[in-house]
Amino acid sequence: HLNFKKPLQVYDDTNVLFSGKVFVADTDKRCMMPNVEVCLTQERKIGGVARTNETLVCGVTGPDGTYSLPVVIGSRVDYVDLQYHGHHFRPSLESEFRAGMVIEDGYFGNNDFMDVEKAHVTVDIVG
Repeated sequence: HLNFKKPLQVYDDTNVLFSGKVFVADTDKRCMMPNVEVCLTQERKIGGVARTNETLVCGVTGPDGTYSLPVVIGSRVDYVDLQYHGHHFRPSLESEFRAGMVIEDGYFGNNDFMDVEKAHVTVDIVG
């Protein structure tokens, strides 16, 4: 229904893909990690002081450790939250991810992360 002399609100949700891969550190990217939850998060200031986090989009890595998430142009990605059984992640040395990335039209690939979780294993041999 068309109304005259009333403001028209238009929302643009054009998006681009934010992608990368998740792998175990120190494996030369040979040990990819499937089923890692990947969430892109934007921090928002309230009253110029307090912060609250807004999850922009979440997804899960595929069998080959890759992910591809649609992000609305104009969003800002302050950090990427990765969840997998309490493991710790950080951007790989070759990753193009930088905190505070503003999403514009273009390519946002190679946002790679590595699992830096280490475990100490003790093996006792009897005999």
